[in-house]
Amino acid sequence: MCAILRCWRRWKSKRLNQDSGSILMRCATILCLIVFVACGCANRRQQQDGETITAWSIVSDLRYDNHKEFVGLRSAYLLALQSEIDSRPLYVERALLVFECDDGGWWLVTAARTPRECIAWRQRWGVAAALDAWYGAERFSKRPTKEDVTTFLRVTDWRAEPESGWHRLRSEKYVSNWRAALGFDPIEEFFRVPPKKRGIDF
Repeated sequence: MCAILRCWRRWKSKRLNQDSGSILMRCATILCLIVFVACGCANRRQQQDGETITAWSIVSDLRYDNHKEFVGLRSAYLLALQSEIDSRPLYVERALLVFECDDGGWWLVTAARTPRECIAWRQRWGVAAALDAWYGAERFSKRPTKEDVTTFLRVTDWRAEPESGWHRLRSEKYVSNWRAALGFDPIEEFFRVPPKKRGIDF
């Protein structure tokens, strides 16, 4: 009986050592994965912080997400670019674009991305949307008028000033692109320069 007890204790001690080694290996693997992802996110953030955003670089991301409607494009113009951050912090970029199609049609598009997220599809530009409220792409049979653009910007909630809790880091309008693509200047209602505020209203 004593011999059986000694054998059981030796087997249990050996099993515990094996289990401990297995747990340590798993923890080390998980730690390596966390470090790998974190380094990848940091490198991605550095690359995107220094990148030049163009209309065609945004189109490339839209096509990556299988937006077939943006395949036959004759020209693409970046009209405006915004970036904002809140207290979480969540960093968001929005772009306003106009596309001329090979078939004579036109698109107004509001695109958005969160490039500092570690999830790949969130780092790419996509058509902005707000659940069932609105979708940030509208097709026109001819070049959009000033009234068309005004309605589109109101529907897609394009603002001259950030919402409460958000801080505007970047706000650019490309007047030459507006004139070349649409034939008029940026609409003052959506692109006026807001008054300076003291501090950050998070």
